[in-house]
Amino acid sequence: MNMLKRVPLLFAILYFFLSIPGKSQVNLNLGLVASYPFNGNANDASGNNHHGTLVNGITLTADRFGNANSAYHFDGIDDYIKIADDGAFSTPQFSMVVWFQSESNALQNLIAKRDYATLAGTGGAQYQMFINYPPYPGIGSNIVGNNSTCNSITTSSYLNTGNNVCSNKWICCVITFDGSRHKMYINGELKRDELTGFTGLLSCKSELRFGNWFQAELITFKGVMDDIRWYNRALNKEEVDALFDGFPSTNPVLKVTDVSVPCGGGSADLTLPTVTAGSDAGLSYTYWRDAAATQSVSTPTSITTAGTYYIKANAGINCSVIKPVSVNFNAASDPDFVFEQNLCNTKSVTFKHDLKNVKSAVWTFGDGASANGSIANHAYAKDGTYKVELSVEFLNGCKGVASKLIPIQSLLNNNLVSTTNTTICLGDSIELMATSEGLGFCWQPQSSMVNVNTLRPKVAPDKNTTYYLYSKVQGTNLVTNGDFSLGNTGFSSQYTEAFPNKLEAQYWVDNNSKAWNINFNDCKEHTSGNGKMMMVNGSSISGAKVWSQTVSVLPNTNYSFSVWIQSLAALNPARLKFSINNNVLGDDIIAGNTACEWKQYYTVWNSGNATSAIITIVNNNTISDGNDFAIDDISFSKVDFNYDSVIINVASRPNVKVGNDMSVCEGQSVQLGASGATVYSWSPATSVSDATIANPTATPTTKTQYIVSGYDVPGCVGKDTVTVDVLKTPSLIITNPKACIPNTIDLTDASITTGSDAGLSYSYWNDAAGSISIPLSQAKAINASGAYYISATNSFGCSRTKAVIVSLDSKPQLKVVDPQAICAPSTIDLSSTFTSSTTGLTITYWKDAATSISLSKADAASIANSGQYYIKVENGACSVVEPVQVTIKSQPVLMVSNPLPVCEPYFVDLTDPSLKTGSDPSLSYNYYLNNTQTLPLANPKSVGSGIYYIKATGTNGCTSEKPINVTVKPKPSFSLFPLEKDICKEDAILMNADGGELYEWFTKSNSEIVSISQQYSYKPAITDSIFVVITSSTCQLKDTLGGLIRVKDLPNVTVLKSNDIDCQRTTAQLKVSGGVSYQWSPNTFIDNNLSSNPIVNPLEDTWYKVKVADANSCIKEDSVLVHSNLATGGGKFFVPNAFSPNGDGKNDCFGVTYWSFVKDFELTVFDRWGKRVFYTKESGHCWDGTFNGKMQPLGTYIYQIKATSSCSEGPIYIKGHINLIK
Repeated sequence: MNMLKRVPLLFAILYFFLSIPGKSQVNLNLGLVASYPFNGNANDASGNNHHGTLVNGITLTADRFGNANSAYHFDGIDDYIKIADDGAFSTPQFSMVVWFQSESNALQNLIAKRDYATLAGTGGAQYQMFINYPPYPGIGSNIVGNNSTCNSITTSSYLNTGNNVCSNKWICCVITFDGSRHKMYINGELKRDELTGFTGLLSCKSELRFGNWFQAELITFKGVMDDIRWYNRALNKEEVDALFDGFPSTNPVLKVTDVSVPCGGGSADLTLPTVTAGSDAGLSYTYWRDAAATQSVSTPTSITTAGTYYIKANAGINCSVIKPVSVNFNAASDPDFVFEQNLCNTKSVTFKHDLKNVKSAVWTFGDGASANGSIANHAYAKDGTYKVELSVEFLNGCKGVASKLIPIQSLLNNNLVSTTNTTICLGDSIELMATSEGLGFCWQPQSSMVNVNTLRPKVAPDKNTTYYLYSKVQGTNLVTNGDFSLGNTGFSSQYTEAFPNKLEAQYWVDNNSKAWNINFNDCKEHTSGNGKMMMVNGSSISGAKVWSQTVSVLPNTNYSFSVWIQSLAALNPARLKFSINNNVLGDDIIAGNTACEWKQYYTVWNSGNATSAIITIVNNNTISDGNDFAIDDISFSKVDFNYDSVIINVASRPNVKVGNDMSVCEGQSVQLGASGATVYSWSPATSVSDATIANPTATPTTKTQYIVSGYDVPGCVGKDTVTVDVLKTPSLIITNPKACIPNTIDLTDASITTGSDAGLSYSYWNDAAGSISIPLSQAKAINASGAYYISATNSFGCSRTKAVIVSLDSKPQLKVVDPQAICAPSTIDLSSTFTSSTTGLTITYWKDAATSISLSKADAASIANSGQYYIKVENGACSVVEPVQVTIKSQPVLMVSNPLPVCEPYFVDLTDPSLKTGSDPSLSYNYYLNNTQTLPLANPKSVGSGIYYIKATGTNGCTSEKPINVTVKPKPSFSLFPLEKDICKEDAILMNADGGELYEWFTKSNSEIVSISQQYSYKPAITDSIFVVITSSTCQLKDTLGGLIRVKDLPNVTVLKSNDIDCQRTTAQLKVSGGVSYQWSPNTFIDNNLSSNPIVNPLEDTWYKVKVADANSCIKEDSVLVHSNLATGGGKFFVPNAFSPNGDGKNDCFGVTYWSFVKDFELTVFDRWGKRVFYTKESGHCWDGTFNGKMQPLGTYIYQIKATSSCSEGPIYIKGHINLIK
């Protein structure tokens, strides 16, 4: 018995670590969101309180261990369990576990998350576990990825087992998703593992359901479910094993023993109990010629032909298993074998047989030698044709002999090597080129060879050498349509052609593996990627023929049987075998762990006495998962061992010599010289006079190694090197000297050569060529301007000559005149204060006679302060400095204050001294209308509003001007609003005053000041007058204004209720009086919130408030409390039996409007033929007699009502007839 099922208390409280013998401990509590052991209820045993709700009468039943009331049975009609998702069931990663027993193989949904009730579009689809959901047969799982939305699906991941589900058998299904891979485990075994293309489960918080899909498309489940679990992480294999816990297999056990007919014995009987010994009891058997069970065996009790047959065991509806059985007739044993010659030594041969049940195997090789075993290696002494025999004795005593004439030889083929005989120089290498690799090749000898396993190896022999290429060369391909370009023709298969792929043991010829099966990789055919290939979903039946064809052969001839193969899915790569004339031969053909990677396999077979060959590729994989592959370019052709050769001769190199290393000054040349060859080449060639002669002239710019290559008549080259060092030319820096006449220049002065290299010796010259020297005495006293030359020599003996320019200048002329005095803020430009007869001068300006404080040209052009400044002019080495006196008179200080505003009819006097307070004394004033002072003011003593201008003149004749702003305001106008107004009692009115700067409010009933704001919110208790005193301080005016406010009384309101709410009286009537209009709130569970006597039916105690308005629009509020006590039982659920949708406002709609105290409500109406014409989940909605916008015929209709209510002891289900009348 399952330990987790028997101890629910331990699971609910601790559920700690579960230990499985032979495996590491696992924690099945980690990440557990919910657990449903169904021990008498649908409660969550994890402690997370995700309890399930039972819907439509689901019933308890026995679990898989026989425990009563420990699992739930679903009737396949409308039963299901629902769980609300607060986000715990919508995590990016998750696992789902369920034990189930189906009673049907029809389309069913076991577990799902979808919610059309609150979401549009795809209805928040997140997850679905199903059985036989087209086009995904078997048990299936569908995850919607987080690259979709709750209204639109972009990507989902489907997995399915592809086979029918055994009815009434317990199955454990585990689904895991780790954010990348979607896995399905059935009974603890990994059945599917796919990459999804998204990183998480779509999070919509849709309702989780057990037993159906969603309300509009139930897809119900018929059977039993138990022990459902949900995790927020992906479980691993050991955790899955712990959950399955070795429960007995749900599929029938079929064990088959191959039939071996003794030598000379009659026929085989597949129906004998010994053939199926060890299988489950009570199975029924059928017998077939193919794994797909499409060709039955007519006489299974009398099999006379050896081969593979199939026995199918049936345990009930859709519950069966099929296995192969091999029938052998030992008297007709014809062994066969294959062999492989060593390409690098064709006389060395490996012989091999793949026979089963062999007692002994003896080889004779035709040269007197022999060996034992399934594999024999033999080396022949010379080429020739040898008779090789394999003598076999089987375990059952039967014997057989295979005898073949095997040619051991290599034939000359001059087309294998494209490289011609040639000569290379000693130390060089050459690439050899083969034209084709055939089925294999080998280069010999391999010494001095690089990349020996390629068609283009490189060799570097040190002597004349002959190289050989040995190759397996194929003849014409005898296979028809081996590249599948003609589609599904020319071959046979025990697999079934099908598109798309849904089951194992199916194949298809095309070039789109993704279109054939969406779970496969997008692999292409072998040759160009655009042709066709044979795509196969392999079965677990060993020996099944994947591809077969019969070809004609020549006796005693070697043939190669080859195929290209690739995996379409990396899981469990295919393992195939070659078979010729029903004998399995050669090594395994393995597709490989990397999808879409083509590999070639071949075997060599000798035809012996045969004139035809049944060539077959058979399945050798017994695992059902994976084993998905494609084959292409199948070949069966005559094969010969050929060889070709090429001779590489080696020539010696010339002995080339060049002289010793040398040096040269920068910019100079040197003679090079070489000997020992007839033709030369110098490198680098850019700095030599002629790179093709023995003795060129070199002019390097840096230290350079010259390489000379010398060639002899065969073209071999010898090399030598010489290095030419370039000596540094001295760095000579010249600063041209200047002097003012009558001074002279000393060319030997160190300042002239400052910055040059140290340690130089100098000489002085009149010409650049250094032919006319200057005596040292003259060089120290140069008295004439002009160009002279200085030569500098360093310790290497390298020299450099440069010109020195001597400048002897005359003193310039400068005349300065002081400028006239000016008034500030005007400025003086110093450049206008002097003249000079000398041209080309450099002019600068200074604040001191020592010319240490400079003035920029910009400052000198705008002198604003009185003082003495200096002007300096320079002519080469000569300069003159002269002073200039500048006088700037100060500007008078004028301060102007704008006068205070005045009101009409007053004016302003601009001559008032108070307006000029702070100005300099003894100023004279003038007044103007404009700032340019061209329009004098006629009467400055009496001016109105505007901007005017005052000009002040000081005793030094300088002036200042400023504007003055005059304001003359108009007389103010006072106002009050409203002057008269009606308001309701307890209301306030906003009074507004305007025209002044100060406001004082009081009323007739209260003479005290109540506000000093411009606005006043007034709330009188009775009719009253209100007054405001308005003051303009600017114009010194004041006035009092008044208004009348009339106060209206509020309406006299009375509110009553007829009764409180209970299960007997489900409605109450409210009444209100005292007004002309009414408005109730809240506006729920009330038939008319604007009525004076509405009907209400609240589900809980509710205060109903009403606003009452009278003829004066005055409003008063009141309220009444309606109690609601909907206790269990005692409810009356009235349904009318007729309605008349004629638009008269009476009984126009069929429904149960006042059933507001119900939940999970559903009202469905059917016509007499059973067609649904109306459906709603809202108790307040009703049927108006139409369907699809058209009025339905008069007559009787059937209604069905489902609901739950606290007023009902159980679920409400009412079914009856309603009459549609006029």
